[in-house]
Order: sequence, then structure tokens, then C-alpha cells
Amino acid sequence: MHPTCRVGVVVRNALKRGIKLIVVAGGDGTIELAAANLLGSDAVLGIIPIGTRNNLAYNLGIPKAIPASVSLLREGHKVKMDVGHIRSGRSNRWFLEAASLGLITDLYPAADSLQHGALFQLGNLLSTLVTAAQAQLRITLDRTRKIEATAHTILIANVPFVGPHLLIAPKVSMSDGFLDLFVFSDMGKIGLLNFAIHTLEASVKDPRIKHYRVKHLKIESDPLMPVLADSFLLEQGRVEVQVHPRSLTVIGGYRSGAKSERLMSEIPSQQN
Repeated sequence: MHPTCRVGVVVRNALKRGIKLIVVAGGDGTIELAAANLLGSDAVLGIIPIGTRNNLAYNLGIPKAIPASVSLLREGHKVKMDVGHIRSGRSNRWFLEAASLGLITDLYPAADSLQHGALFQLGNLLSTLVTAAQAQLRITLDRTRKIEATAHTILIANVPFVGPHLLIAPKVSMSDGFLDLFVFSDMGKIGLLNFAIHTLEASVKDPRIKHYRVKHLKIESDPLMPVLADSFLLEQGRVEVQVHPRSLTVIGGYRSGAKSERLMSEIPSQQN
């Protein structure tokens, strides 16, 4: 049996036995696979981050040090997380952190390999960047509002930090019942690189980045854009995304505390 299948089997068997705390020691991918089997249950997810990026743990305020993350299993507080679901073509997947279409998705395989030390992937990354083309987008927000845009990429975030701890927007909340859609409209590849570099230090405001908070959206692109949900590639096609509010309970630390949640809840329901 493939390791990814075993994760689901172990979690489902634990739930059948009445276990209420599921602790996962692993990286973002392993944690997300376990979480997909906990949605809607009354079990709680605990995280010991031992992966490469540990971005989900970072968003939740879970420390890197194993003793400290173990202590948090007793001392942390329970966070009711929103979870996104994305369907693209005939494929579908749950996501905890973010989904993306376009250039971000194209660059992910080479960027991920580089982060794991495969320096030979630098050429593939640069080649992909040079040849990437923009797409015409038709997006329906919450089944009523329609927008059109031309963009290299769009991002659907459920957490403020994505990828290698890039701060997309400080007020993105994982517990507000919304997903945050960012359309990098009419932004060239150099502008996207500049954005990525600067978000390593702080969030960047740019009038070309359109921000919407939604519960449901449909996306059509011409040409079709590659689709990524967390770290998993999906089939290309018409995309539909929906939030499932507060459907996963996880033990978190300071970053998901009451003060930040209060600030995040003050954002209006849509921004442009």
C-alpha cells in the first residue's frame, strides 16, 4: 500500500476505535492527508512539525522544536479551522493552506526540489518562468458577482503565510468562514518575483493585486491553467472552490490566538 494511503487508513481506524486526539509528526503533506480524514469529526489534530517547510505549523504558532511542540499538545488551545475544497476537471481535493492556478503552480515542482537541495532544478525553474503566458480569467464570486481579468497566476488562501512562510496578507484568517482570493491582475513576471521577494519580510500592497473574500467561486481560464491544492497537482479544467467553515479542530499556539482572530474578523466581506 502506498504511504499516502496508509495515513488515511491509520486515521480512519483510530476514529473507529474512538480515539479523540490524532497526533501527526511530519511535514505539511502528511499533516494534510491526515486532516482530510478528520473533517467533520469531533477528534482533534495535534501537530509535531518535522518537515521541510512546516508552513501549516507556522501559521498555527506551533514551534519547530520537538519538545516544545509536544508540550503544546497539553498547553495549546483548540482552533476550529476552515477547510477549502477544490474541484478541477475530474479531480478534487481538500486544502488547508492554499490553492493556486497558473505560474505559482508551474513553478512549484522545481521550487520544491530546490528547497530540498536539488540545485539542478534551477534551470527548469528559470525556463518555466521565461515561457509562462498569461490567461484570460472569468471568475464568479459567491454565485452572483462576475469579474474578468488577465493574469499569470491567482491564489486562494486560507492562511496568512503560504509556501516558505510568504506573508500574503496579515489579516487572512483560517477561522472566519471565508477564503481569500488574490488575483495578480496585469502583473508581469518581474513584478511577481519582486512581490515574492518582498513578502519574505512583510506583506506587500500593490494596486494590481485584487483581493476578494469569498465562500464559493468558479474559475474559467483560457488557456487552461495548472492547478495546485496545497502541494498536490490537480487535473486542468474548470475550477470550483468552496469553504467548509470550522470543520477541522487542531491544537494551535500563539499565532492563531484570540487577538489576531479578533483583528481578522474586522475585515469587510469583500475587498477590491
